[in-house]
Amino acid sequence: MSIQSSNQYSARVRVWRPIAQEGRCGHVTVSLEVKTGEKPSVTQNHLGLWPKHGWKVHFFSSMVPVLGVSTQNSHEDLLRESHNDHAFEPSESYKVPLTEEQYHLMDNQICMEREKINSGVTAYCLLPKISILKLLQGAAQKDVVNYTHSCPITHLPMEHNNLTDDIGAFQHLTVENCATVAVKVLNSAGVSVQPSKIAPWEHSPLGVGMALNHLSTQRNDISVKYNANYYNNKSFDENGKNFE
Repeated sequence: MSIQSSNQYSARVRVWRPIAQEGRCGHVTVSLEVKTGEKPSVTQNHLGLWPKHGWKVHFFSSMVPVLGVSTQNSHEDLLRESHNDHAFEPSESYKVPLTEEQYHLMDNQICMEREKINSGVTAYCLLPKISILKLLQGAAQKDVVNYTHSCPITHLPMEHNNLTDDIGAFQHLTVENCATVAVKVLNSAGVSVQPSKIAPWEHSPLGVGMALNHLSTQRNDISVKYNANYYNNKSFDENGKNFE
């Protein structure tokens, strides 16, 4: 069945803002939804990025890449955010209407990012902007490696075909956190979220939440749902948004 209205395509961005008292650094996911007729919206694709082994990510390893894992649906993210078997709902949820073209652009980007995560090409890093991976990639240039692996006596270069191939693969590695990869999906279809110019994390759950909240004040078609429990039952509907 073909979908006639572009308003039936949407991106759902869920944001868990940080809670310092509980040691939560926040989280962001993006889902693609399609609504046909009067039927409820159905999630067609979803992406959330987590470190494969969460215990490896802490203050002293915040610049170190670790293996990442992608979630397939929002329920997985709720379980990972749970505490004492209690699901921790996102602090806010943004529904951004998409055109059919925007939908397919985001869908392709999600599939590409998930493949890179699952294959190990993209690693998780809490502070990707200052990750040591970029430092190592800068040092792992072909000329540098050939020089350091030259003959110690004559200093003549030696053939290291396998090593050269490894360098090429190493240069293609990337690092992301949950916020940066979600923003890449949004930006792929022109839903612009600008990075921080000075913060070492580039994008963060708090920053994404603030950026989307600001965007919702400029676009009346973006609906917002706030978690009253997170905000201590305070009213955050001053922008006149449609809660769902």
